[in-house]
Order: sequence, then structure tokens, then C-alpha cells
Amino acid sequence: MKSVSLYFLFFPDPEGIATPTVRALSPYALHVAWTRPSTPNGVVTHYIIRVNDQQTSRNTTVNANAPFELNVTSLDPYILYNVIVSACTIGGCGSSSPAQVRTLPATPELQPPPVAEAESQTSLRVRWDAPIRPNGVILRYELYRSTVEDLVQNNVTRPTEFVEVFQGTPLVTEYLDTGLGIFSLHQYKVSCCVKVLAF
Repeated sequence: MKSVSLYFLFFPDPEGIATPTVRALSPYALHVAWTRPSTPNGVVTHYIIRVNDQQTSRNTTVNANAPFELNVTSLDPYILYNVIVSACTIGGCGSSSPAQVRTLPATPELQPPPVAEAESQTSLRVRWDAPIRPNGVILRYELYRSTVEDLVQNNVTRPTEFVEVFQGTPLVTEYLDTGLGIFSLHQYKVSCCVKVLAF
């Protein structure tokens, strides 16, 4: 009776994968470039590009024969992303160290309306919150007022144009609007300004 010996070949994962080069293209896209692993330990069949932040993660598989670059789109503005490149053979995948890059800022979104309450017969205290999605570093707030009705002074029956009544730093989120007509009716709106970079 003859004995048969079986041998299994072990393919180590690719090694020496450099950290990718990543730059922001816009508030919604990143450009990722990478190189071949210095020690592939086999034939690299494909690459996996991982882009993640604290809440989301997405993987894109790229053919090994394709150009070693990729534009990752449909991202969110002013978010710090980690980008990792994995090189894969039939034996497994090896990964690079993460590269960190932040998408560019964009116009703020979802600004809650301000709330006003009477402080006296001729003044209103107006308060507001930061936008739900600032999409950048807030530089300042601008508060605008429109008079709807002023029974004492002008008897306005429809809103006047909005005029700016306050402009201040992001640390200030309230304003005492004084010198108003007695029992007059007003509308307010707030604008949040961030530093938006050209791209």
C-alpha cells in the first residue's frame, strides 16, 4: 500500500503597500492614487479602495490592470475621511496605512429658523441654533428683520424688505432687537456663513 502526502502552499498577503496619495477635488469628491505593493507575494488580482468616516464606509474594487487612481464621489462636504488601499492576490489582501483628507467646505444646509420673544413693548430677543449641516467652519451669523405690521408708526399691512440688523461671530447666537414699534409684528431670518474654498 502506497502512502500519499499532501502539501498545501501558503500564499502570504501582499506587503509593502504605500499609503495612498489623496486630495480633495470638491465638497463631494476625492482623488485617490496608489502604487503597486513592493512585495506582492503573488499576482495581484485587484485593489480595494476603502473610504470611511465615523459614520459611513464604502469600498470600491478596481481591476489590477487599471490605472492606479480613482475619483471617489458622492461624499459629504467638509468631512475628514480615512482612505486605505488593499492589494489582493488569491491568497488574501494586504492593506496600506490610512491617509486622511477632508473634503472641501460647501454652503451650510438645514439652518433652523430663529425664535423671538418679547423683551419689552419695543424690543424682541431673537435666538437661533447652528445649522444641522454647517459643511465647514462657521465664520459668522447674519440676522435679518422684516416688519409685517406696525400699528403705531406706519401701519404696515404686508412685510417690508428684509434688512440686516445684526452680524456677529459664531459664538453669539442671540440678539436683542430694540427700538421697535409698540406691539409691532416682525419676521426674522438668519444666515450662516462659512469659508468656502474655490476648486
